Amino acid sequence: MDAEQQAGCAEAPSIVAAAQGDVVIFEVGPDRKQFRVHAALLVYHSEYFRNALRGPWKEAREGFIPLEDIEPLTFKLFVHWLYTQEMPELHDEEGWRPVVGMNVWDMDQGWAKMLLLLVKAYMFGDRFLASRFRREANSAFCTSLTCGSLDGPIRWQTVEYTFANIPPERPILQRIVDEHCQYWEQQDEEDEDLADQQDLPYDFLVRVMKRHSELRGTDISCVKCYLEHVNDEE
Repeated sequence: MDAEQQAGCAEAPSIVAAAQGDVVIFEVGPDRKQFRVHAALLVYHSEYFRNALRGPWKEAREGFIPLEDIEPLTFKLFVHWLYTQEMPELHDEEGWRPVVGMNVWDMDQGWAKMLLLLVKAYMFGDRFLASRFRREANSAFCTSLTCGSLDGPIRWQTVEYTFANIPPERPILQRIVDEHCQYWEQQDEEDEDLADQQDLPYDFLVRVMKRHSELRGTDISCVKCYLEHVNDEE
């Protein structure tokens, strides 16, 4: 059941309604960057924050939550989604500006960095029980990989991060494996790639071998579904 369903609300609170309620202060990352977020939106979209802010906990009494192990950019994407209910589209040159503060295409390896950010957003949604946010991050990541691929060292960072933090049954892991089998080119390697490859997860390597075996004599572009659904009928 989604956090929204467990909240017992038919609809998400409007921005106007949320603005009339309490504000929660977050200190995010090792530098403790502050964010102020309306509690009504947090309570509706996250089971974790609903329990923290409504129970007999310190967070509920003080309206303050430290998240020192979360990257500010990941949390900023979550806040952007809370207030807009939209996940930026990767091919939209300006769509990420409210989150990263600049045109993605002006960033070095901007495309790959945003893909990694979507993976971290997925993990954030999983950890803080914001299931709809997690599914939309998953959808944005998987859809974006149909338009482009992971590049350079960020490819290996993404592989290591996902396989270390995401449960093995999640479709997003297989999407990363399939993208690797379809797009990775050895001739594009640089010295730093070779160093990163020494630490690739065992599960990833096994899946790559199995996927290459499956692809023999088949259409590599065969459509598969990597999305997460609310139920079997969706």
